[in-house]
Amino acid sequence: MTPVPHTPIDAEQARKLRLFAERLMDANKTMNLVKVDGIEMLETRHIQDSLAALKLPRVRNATRMLDLGTGGGLPGLPLAIALPRVKFTLVDGTSKKIRVLSEIIDELEIRNATAVAGRAEILAHQPAYRQTFDVVTARAVAPLDVLIERAAPFCKPGGALVAFKGIRLHEELKTARALFPQLQIRGTEIVPYSIGDRSFYLAVFEIGGLISSRYPRGQVSVKPRRKKARKKSGMSVPGGTPRKRSHGKPHP
Repeated sequence: MTPVPHTPIDAEQARKLRLFAERLMDANKTMNLVKVDGIEMLETRHIQDSLAALKLPRVRNATRMLDLGTGGGLPGLPLAIALPRVKFTLVDGTSKKIRVLSEIIDELEIRNATAVAGRAEILAHQPAYRQTFDVVTARAVAPLDVLIERAAPFCKPGGALVAFKGIRLHEELKTARALFPQLQIRGTEIVPYSIGDRSFYLAVFEIGGLISSRYPRGQVSVKPRRKKARKKSGMSVPGGTPRKRSHGKPHP
């Protein structure tokens, strides 16, 4: 495997990255973990892309990192292999994916990584996760305005969200900027990089302080109410007087 420039991985780490690719391809036969046509594509477009975050000093110098919406363990597990001194938490809302990742972690003896099943809207409000990570990574998760609200509350003050983005980054930034004050985003850095002939960006958002407990906001599913049949005014009710219409306020 050929790493991106300036990626400090040794022979043993390269071997583990190759084993990870093979194990992920096997698991991908029965579960949709990552969209690939073969192991070569997995190594170049996904694993090599994940290692691009090593270009950032704050990633190389981190102590605790969280990979949000990790899916097939990307970028979390390649980075965990490359940075054995950093403690990684990989989060995904799909329990089946987390079970597969846990098996891969055990098999490859990636002792600095843990896979956790859970939704960002819930985990980010728990003390063990809220604003406790130096860096939060997210790759192919959601549009930027949605992503920063879900991810920023995991970052400690002075920490940062690192979002892997493509050509729509600048368009997404126009919408996302409205949330910067509420999410304590004090600094933004855009780092371009390329994989072959394709161009990408690492969008780095530094968190400057404590974030209001309102964020991230949960997504509430409201079921439509059934409409009750309306009776005509004056219609008799068995054993009683004519029913009157209620003029009270409707339910909120």
